[in-house]
Amino acid sequence: MRKRVKLIANPISGGDSRPRVTKALRLLEEAGAQVDLCVTAKRGDARVEAARLDVADFDLVIAAGGDGTLNEVANGLVGRGLPLAFLPLGTANVMALEMGLPSTLEGACRVALHGAVKPVTLAEIDGHFFLMMAGVGFDAVAVRAVSGRLKRHAGRFAYLAAGLRALVTYRPTALQVQTAEGEILKASHLIVSNIRFYGGRFMLAPTAGLAQPGLTACLVE
Repeated sequence: MRKRVKLIANPISGGDSRPRVTKALRLLEEAGAQVDLCVTAKRGDARVEAARLDVADFDLVIAAGGDGTLNEVANGLVGRGLPLAFLPLGTANVMALEMGLPSTLEGACRVALHGAVKPVTLAEIDGHFFLMMAGVGFDAVAVRAVSGRLKRHAGRFAYLAAGLRALVTYRPTALQVQTAEGEILKASHLIVSNIRFYGGRFMLAPTAGLAQPGLTACLVE
């Protein structure tokens, strides 16, 4: 029986990813999958498309793009019972490192179709779910300032540029974090992480993991 696949692809992930989306479609179909392709046009499209698909029509959903595209699709699929796979086409592809995905598109397609399905833990803030992490303070200011246009042309250097700007303009605000035991900890910024890696291969939270319950809070003094 042919596997019925919904492929939700971001054509500007990592620059111009249209040739890689076309190649992924071909690889999946050559492997015997019946693929329905949706190419997004703007932010939020991937979440909407995932949320409105009929789960009875598909066996698998594949997000093709960057970490943001994957997060959008995951938000649209929460609680719907369909497995989600990932083809990393983005700038940093931190989730691909976390998941141990092959670096080639051929390998990632093979894992998407034939890899083992495993449950993961999602985190939630005000009804929005995330797979990776949430930041408060410098991290949040820097990431929010990343230029989409520069990101398409300069890749991960866009994050460096945003970080340098934040170093000049950001004024730390004292944070207080209360633990479950009632202890008050002070920090200048905070990253709450569901995964080990941060910004690439930098291991920020070695004890975190997608399959584990709970999150790891990293406080920077």
